[in-house]
Amino acid sequence: MKTHIEFKQRYGSIKITKMLNKQGIKVSQRIVSRIMTKNNWKSCFKCYFLHIQL
Repeated sequence: MKTHIEFKQRYGSIKITKMLNKQGIKVSQRIVSRIMTKNNWKSCFKCYFLHIQL
């Protein structure tokens, strides 16, 4: 999965699936997710909001 490493491990299974399908490699999001889980790859994510409890 060169794509995951190429983008500093920011891409998750959905984006990687879309990129691979664009390149002509037909693969499902579930397969990409399984490969990422097997290799212990995780994507980075930001928290866009904070839930504040009053």
